[in-house]
Amino acid sequence: FRIDFAIALDLPAAVLATVMSLATTCTLKWNRGESADDSSGRLMYVAASLLLSSSLAIVMSTNVGELFVFWQIASVAAYLMMSSGIEAAPQAAAAKKLMLVQRVAEFWLICAIFALAIGYQTYDYDEFFAYLQVHGARQHFALVHFIGLCLLGTCAARCALIPFLGWPESLVAGPAVNAALIEGVCLMPAGALLLVRFLPVLQTARATAAFAILLGGTSAFFAAICAWAESDGRRQAGFACASVFGLIVMGLALGTPAANGWAVVLTATFVPTSAAILGWFADRSRLANGAERGAPAVAAAIVLLFCGICGQGGILGAGLIGFAQGITPGRGSLLLSLGFAAAAAYFAAYAMTRAILANRFASGLGVRISYFG
Repeated sequence: FRIDFAIALDLPAAVLATVMSLATTCTLKWNRGESADDSSGRLMYVAASLLLSSSLAIVMSTNVGELFVFWQIASVAAYLMMSSGIEAAPQAAAAKKLMLVQRVAEFWLICAIFALAIGYQTYDYDEFFAYLQVHGARQHFALVHFIGLCLLGTCAARCALIPFLGWPESLVAGPAVNAALIEGVCLMPAGALLLVRFLPVLQTARATAAFAILLGGTSAFFAAICAWAESDGRRQAGFACASVFGLIVMGLALGTPAANGWAVVLTATFVPTSAAILGWFADRSRLANGAERGAPAVAAAIVLLFCGICGQGGILGAGLIGFAQGITPGRGSLLLSLGFAAAAAYFAAYAMTRAILANRFASGLGVRISYFG
């Protein structure tokens, strides 16, 4: 077997690479005051650059061997980011929890790689997809579904789906830049991009696709419920952002071009929006001086949020159309998942609105108390 390190620069990969690069640059610039000017601060910037470059390589990879190599580099870079500023036991526990979950994701990924090599004698996406286009699931029926389940398990571990729903909460213990880059920009979106690269597998393995729809809808719902039940603003933002990945996975598993397109749009708008939200909730001084950012920042935030809402609505609409036409696998689980996803969008929006109002009130109250004191 040969692993060729090459670049597949199609339109979704180019858009996502551009968005991830711009969001990482803005996040590092916005949170540059949090990093100390010492060896740990420099290590954080090196790890952030390594995390971005490896995530871009995952987006533009041409074969699963190349993807696995850069997947490992991204996991190590995320661990270096979290360990560079460890000052307390909760931060160390959060870093260990992150590494444990990433090892689980890599175990499922390497199982998919071995199955792909043994059953299809290739690592290359194009050769594998060409074989599926000709033969479908008629040959190697069980192997196609096994590969699909392994890829779904990899995505579930990295994107914090059930049963790995709670690990983004541990990011609250560290600096805001870690949460913004790991959850919002680079590490967790790369899990969804794994399914983008393997869309033909989900479309061929219909039983796996039906399970992915149910998993995405229920994960989005329970993450939104966690956001609604939390009282801390950063935890609310973390769970609300994590619930979006359930909708993205469900959109990719629906199997229609409209749903797949809306899932890519939602991923592209999620990256800058989540980075801004997670960074915004971390700094009380910016909450107090939010009016000083000017009209362009407010207009950009409104546009991004509107695009994200359109992406969620597009996925739900595509799911309803697929249910009505009977072209989506698992009609019973699809209807249940659509109900979960609609409720998840409501509870996540409610939690974020409540968190924004609570933080604004607390910041304004703190400014008034300090003024009169």
